[in-house]
Amino acid sequence: MAINCFEGGRRINKLLMAITVTVAAYNAFDFPHPNVEFATSSPRGEWRLNLPPEDAPEWARAPYVCGSTEWLPDFEIKPGLVRTVSLCFLPDEQGKIAYYSGKEEADRLNKIEIAVAQAKASGKLDDARALSDEAARVEANLSQKGPDTLTGNPYDSEVNSYTERRTSEFAISPNMLAAIEKELPRIEREALFDHLKMVLSDTAYVIAGLWIFSFVIGWIIRGFAGIPRGQDFRPQALEKNYKSDEDWHSE
Repeated sequence: MAINCFEGGRRINKLLMAITVTVAAYNAFDFPHPNVEFATSSPRGEWRLNLPPEDAPEWARAPYVCGSTEWLPDFEIKPGLVRTVSLCFLPDEQGKIAYYSGKEEADRLNKIEIAVAQAKASGKLDDARALSDEAARVEANLSQKGPDTLTGNPYDSEVNSYTERRTSEFAISPNMLAAIEKELPRIEREALFDHLKMVLSDTAYVIAGLWIFSFVIGWIIRGFAGIPRGQDFRPQALEKNYKSDEDWHSE
């Protein structure tokens, strides 16, 4: 019984295409949610949320260029909304990260002292004592490091201590939560559409590549074997002539 190599090749090709479609379907539904990115450029600075509004220019959609990034996987933004959060520490022009700012420390000390006075005036002595302790810590830090802004490379121990502290203290403010609830569904929807377009495009390229490869291989084999296009075997007349030629060469 003659073996039909072409039919076997077609079945292998169909199997590869089916595997490609299956993998593409899995990747289409296995959509990785974009991380929610926050950034800060100073030790006491507030976190800025990187959720570009609709129809924002292209430059506003790009992620931050970070000097150091800390990740909070499976962070609960609110009950029922869990996402990966990235905390971006923006560098200065020299690529260093500010881990201490004398001006910010002085401003904080001033705010705490005002809060102490208000607590004492309202009779909240326990709050006043706690705030006084915090004021003493800030004042000691200010007197030790001075009024300057201190910076370091991302891998320096002082910078690592600073980024770890800011990460451990990170929390979502009400204003941040309102912005996330407003913009995140749209951003994730756009990201999903882009993801699906990429998956469909890659799948089409792979299937087209498999079809072209099988066509070229079949064309080459048919040319060497003398098999007409669209057929899997030689016609009987050509087969007889081929055998006669073999007999003549063997004599």
